[in-house]
Amino acid sequence: MTIPAWLARAVESSRDGASSGIPKGGKASLDKFLSELQEKARPDQLAAIEQFKADFGPSIVDGGFMRQNVADGVLTFLSSQVGSRRSGPIQIRDENGQSVTATRYGPLPRSADNVYVPPADGPPARGDEPELMHKSHILFRDPETGEAYVLPWVRGASEDHVPGSQARPDEEAVPPEATPARKAIEAAPPTTYSLQQVRNLRQPEKWKAGELYTRELNGSTGEAHFPVEANPSGTYPVFGEGGRYVDAPVFKSQDEIEAIEVKTYHRWTTINGVAQMREVPLTAKLQEQINKDVALRNENPGYQPRWVFLDAPPSAELQQALDDARIIGNIFGHNTPAAAAARPQSAATEAGQPRTLRLQDESGKVIIATMLGTEPTSPEQVYVPPSDGPRTPGDAPEVADKTHILVYDPDTGEPVVLPWIRGASGDRALTRDGVRATPLDQVPDLVMGDFQPNQIPWLKREQVAELTEQQFRDMDQAGLLPYLTKSQLRGIPKAKIGYVNIAGLGEKQIPWLTEGQIRNATGQQFQDLGKAGLTPHLTKPQLQAIKGDKVEFVDVSKLDARQVPWFKSGQVAKFTSPQFEDLGKAGLLNHLTERQVPAIPEPIVGSVEVAKLDPKQVPWLTGKQIPVLTRDQWGAFTIHHIEALTQPQIEVVTPKQFEETSPGQFRKFTPEQFEWMNWDQKNALSVLQLTTFRATHKKAMTPDQATSVDLALSHARMRENAQALATFGGMSTTSYMLWSSLPPTWTATAGAVAFGVRGFVFGAQAIFPGATANHKPFGRFLNALGGATFIAAAPGAATGMIQGKDLVVNSTFSLGNIVYGTKSMLQSFTGRPVIRNLAEYLAGPGYVLGCAVYTLHSWPAPIATVAGTMFTFGCAEFWASAIRTDRMNRRSVPRTDADIAAAEKSDKRWAALDRWTLGITFGVGMLLFSLDSLLAEPWDPKTTPPPDPKKPDGDGSSKQPDDPSDVPGEPHIPGEDFPQLVVVTDDGLNLRTQPAGDSPVVTVLQPGTFVEQTAKPSTDPSGEAWIPVEGFGPDGKMHGGWVSGDYVEVHPEGSSNSEGRTNPTLEKDGYRWVEVKDGDSIRLIAKAHSADVAATVVLNMDHILSPDMIFSGDRIYLPANSIG
Repeated sequence: MTIPAWLARAVESSRDGASSGIPKGGKASLDKFLSELQEKARPDQLAAIEQFKADFGPSIVDGGFMRQNVADGVLTFLSSQVGSRRSGPIQIRDENGQSVTATRYGPLPRSADNVYVPPADGPPARGDEPELMHKSHILFRDPETGEAYVLPWVRGASEDHVPGSQARPDEEAVPPEATPARKAIEAAPPTTYSLQQVRNLRQPEKWKAGELYTRELNGSTGEAHFPVEANPSGTYPVFGEGGRYVDAPVFKSQDEIEAIEVKTYHRWTTINGVAQMREVPLTAKLQEQINKDVALRNENPGYQPRWVFLDAPPSAELQQALDDARIIGNIFGHNTPAAAAARPQSAATEAGQPRTLRLQDESGKVIIATMLGTEPTSPEQVYVPPSDGPRTPGDAPEVADKTHILVYDPDTGEPVVLPWIRGASGDRALTRDGVRATPLDQVPDLVMGDFQPNQIPWLKREQVAELTEQQFRDMDQAGLLPYLTKSQLRGIPKAKIGYVNIAGLGEKQIPWLTEGQIRNATGQQFQDLGKAGLTPHLTKPQLQAIKGDKVEFVDVSKLDARQVPWFKSGQVAKFTSPQFEDLGKAGLLNHLTERQVPAIPEPIVGSVEVAKLDPKQVPWLTGKQIPVLTRDQWGAFTIHHIEALTQPQIEVVTPKQFEETSPGQFRKFTPEQFEWMNWDQKNALSVLQLTTFRATHKKAMTPDQATSVDLALSHARMRENAQALATFGGMSTTSYMLWSSLPPTWTATAGAVAFGVRGFVFGAQAIFPGATANHKPFGRFLNALGGATFIAAAPGAATGMIQGKDLVVNSTFSLGNIVYGTKSMLQSFTGRPVIRNLAEYLAGPGYVLGCAVYTLHSWPAPIATVAGTMFTFGCAEFWASAIRTDRMNRRSVPRTDADIAAAEKSDKRWAALDRWTLGITFGVGMLLFSLDSLLAEPWDPKTTPPPDPKKPDGDGSSKQPDDPSDVPGEPHIPGEDFPQLVVVTDDGLNLRTQPAGDSPVVTVLQPGTFVEQTAKPSTDPSGEAWIPVEGFGPDGKMHGGWVSGDYVEVHPEGSSNSEGRTNPTLEKDGYRWVEVKDGDSIRLIAKAHSADVAATVVLNMDHILSPDMIFSGDRIYLPANSIG
C-alpha cells in the first residue's frame, strides 16, 4: 500500500514515542488517500475508514502534531486496509511498551487501545474487570516461536479457566480430584489451531482451519486433485468428466495414498432458544464424493479414503453409505455415530460425557444443567428465565452481564446452558436499530429463520452481502426472500448469487437482479425460474447478460413474445434443439429478428419448425441454412413461405432437396423462381413434379417460362422412360428365366404365394402410411417386395394372352402388370412416384375393365367373385382419386387460411379413402386370390392345371417366356423395329466390340450422338444391360458395337450423318441452318445472325440435347424471323 510520505514518517517516529509535525497540505493529502481507498474497499474496510475519520480526523490538522494515540490509530486503520477481512497485520505496543507488528485473526479492533496486552510478569487478567470492559482483543504469543497474534478476546474461554469446573470463590481451593488430567499425545505434531478452537470458529474460517488442523496432524502437504473417468453405469456411478479434490492426502509411497476428507459441519445450533443437534446429511454432493473415492480405489488399491468429522457426526444414512463403500469414518469427540433408528435423546446425552452446572431459579429451586459450547465463568453469568411469565429482553440493563442462558431440551425437558446470543433467539422481538447495529462479522450468526417478513428490510445492504448460504436457505424455507428490497437484492455479491433460490423471489424482484448476478447464476437457477413462471419478468439487459454456457438452461417456452428479440445472436447460436422445439410449440419463432435467424447453427436448423416462421423471416435464412433443411421442413412450408424465397436462396437449394419435394409442394414455387433454378436442379425434378407445376401455372407462365418448363419436362421424361425400360428389362428377364427353368408346379405355387405377399404389402402400406412412404426405408423395401411378386406371378396372364385365351382379361391384366410392376420396382430405387400418368390413366382403367369381366366369368365361385368385385371397386376408386388430384392441380394453390384449411380437409378425406381402399380391396382381395390359388393345390402335379389366363396378377413383365418367335416350328415373326438412341453422358461413351465392360473399345461416341439400336439387348453376368448399336463416330465413319444401356436413352427426334447432328424435320420445313465450326457456340451463332438466343436453343433442342455442348459439323437451325 502506498501512503503519503509525511504520514509514513510520522508513524515511524511514533514507534519510539516521539511526536511528528503535520506539514501544510497533509490534511488534504490524507483526505485524497482515504477517498482512493474507498473506491475499491470492501464493506468492512469502508466501515473502518468511516470509523477512522470519526475518531481521529479532527485531530489531524495542518501545522499540528500527531500524538501517540493518533499514530497508533493510524497504524490500526492501515491494518484494516491490507490482508483479508479475517486476517492481516496490525501494529500495537507489546507488554514492554515497544511497537511490534502482530498477525491479526478475526475482526479488526477499533484501535490499538482496544487490545489487551497481558503483563510481562504476573497472571493475566480474567477479563471481567471493569477497567478492561472496553478491551475487545487480546495479544497472544506463540509459546514456541514467540510470534505475536491479536485475537478476539472471548471471556470465559481463556486457558486459565478449567473446562468442566464450577466457579468457586478465589480463596477456596480446588480439590485435586476435581482437576481433570490432560492427556498428551506425544507423537502428535503441533497444530495452528486446537480442535476446540476449530469447533468454535464460524464458517468459512471453520472449514479452512479444520483442513489445516487435519493436514498438520497427519503430515499432509495440502489439497490434491485426482482425475476420475466418467462411469455412469457402475455400481458407484460417476457422471461427467472431472476429478476428486482430496482435502488432506498423505502420500506414504508412490502408489499408497491415505486420502483424508475433512468435514467441519456445526454440531450444535440454537433455534428459538432451544439447543438442536445437527448431523452431516447424505447429500447428492457427498454421494458423488463417495462414488469417486470408490472409483479411485478400484483403479489403485493403494488409494485408501478416510473421512474425518471434526464437529458434527455423520447421519445414519451417511454412515451407512460409508460402511457400504468400505470407507473409514473418524468421528472426533463423539463416541458413536448416528444410529439408523435412533430414539430421541437429550442434547447432553448425545454430546458424550456431560458437563454440569449448579443453578437456582427464582424460587430457590436447585437446577443441575448440562453445559454446551463455551462455559460461563460463574453461575451468576447465566440468565435463568422465570418458570412462568415473559423473559427479560436481552438488551435490558439487568441482564447486560449475562453471557449464557438456561433453556430446556424440547424432547426430554433436560435443562441446558448455552451461550446467550442476543438477537439470534426468539426470546425477544428484534428491533430495527438492533438489527442494523449488528456488526458485519456477526451477521453470519443471525438466525434468519426467526425474522418476520417486516423485519427483513431492516438489514443494511452490506449486511445482506455477509449472509451465508445456510442463511439464504433458511430465508427461502421461511418464505422471506420476497421481502428483500431492491437495494438489498442488488447488494448480494455476484459470487454469492448461487446461494439464493431466485425462483423464490417475487415477480417484481426479478428485474432488480443485476447483470453481474445474472451472469453468475447457475443453470439450475435458470431452470427453477422457468418452473416458477418467472422467466417472463427478466429484462433485456438481464437476458443479454446470460452466459453462453447457461443459455441452454433457460426455459424459452415461458418467454414473453417481447423478450425473444432481446437475445444476442451469439446466445441464439447456443440454443439447443429442444429449445427451438419449445419456441415453435409456444408460437415464438416468428419473433426472431433479422440478426437472430442467421445465427441458428446449421446442425440445429433441422430441428426448427421453420414453417412457424413468418414469411418475412424466410429471406433471412442464410446460404448455409437452406441446404440443410429437411424433407419434412420443405413439406411444411406454405405458399407464402416458398414465394418469399429469394434468388440467392433458390440457387443454393440442393438438387436432392428439389428431388425430395412432393409434387403438391413444388407447385407452390412461382414461374419466376423456376427460372432461377440451374440445370442440375431442374434435372433432379420428376415428371410428376413438372406436370403438376405446369398444370398449376399454365395460364400464368410467359412463353419463355413455358418453354423452360417443357424443356425440363422433356429431359425428365426421357430419363424416367429410360429408367422404366431398364427396370422392366431386368424384371422381365428374371421372370422369363424363372418360369422357363422351374417346373410348372413350382412356378404355379410361387405365383399363388406371390398374391398373398402382395396382399401383405398393400395392407402394410394402408395401415402405416407414414412409415411406408416411398422415401422411407420400409417403404422402399415394400415396393421392392411388391415388384418381386410381379416377377413371380405375372407370366400367368401373359401366357394366356399369347395363347389367345380370354383376351380381354389377360390383355388388360398383362398391361397392368407391366406398368404397375415396373412402377413398384422403380419406386424402390428412386424413392418417389414414377410413371404416374401411365399407371393411373392406362393401366388403372385397364384393370377396372379386366376385373369387371373376370368377376362376371367367375360367377358363382364365391372366393373369386368376391375378390374380383373388391378389385374392381378398388381400381375404380384409385382412378377417380387420380382424376380428382389432377383437377385440383389445375387450380391455383390455396392462399388464404380458410382455403388452405378446406384443401387440407379434402386431401385428408381422400387420403383416408385411398388407404381404406388399398387395405381392404387390394390387400384383402389379393389374399383371397392367393387363397383361391392355394386351394387348388398347385404343388401337386396331378392337380396343377395350366396357368389360368383369367387370374389377375398385377405384374409388370412384357417379355413372355413362351414367345412364339422362340418356339421351333412356329411361323417366323418379322424382326422388331428398334428405336433411335442418344448418348446422354457428359464425357462420351465407349462403343465396345462385345457386351462386356472389359471388351475392346471400337471408338468413343461424343455426348449427344444419335445411334440406331440394331437388335435386342443382352445382359452380362453382373446384370448390366448392353445394347447393340451403330452410328457415326468422331472420325465421320459408321461404327457398330455394344454400349451400356445406362448411358443411352430413346430419342426419336433428330438424326446424324458423317459430319454431325442434324434435324431432317426442320430442314423439311425450310429452316435455315449454320454448320458449327471449332470455337462456336449457340449464343455466338445466334448473335451473329441477329437471332434470339433462347428461341434458337428451343428450336434446336430435338437434336442438340445440351445447348452447352455442340461439336464441329453439327447444324444449328435459325428461327424464321432471323436475318443475316
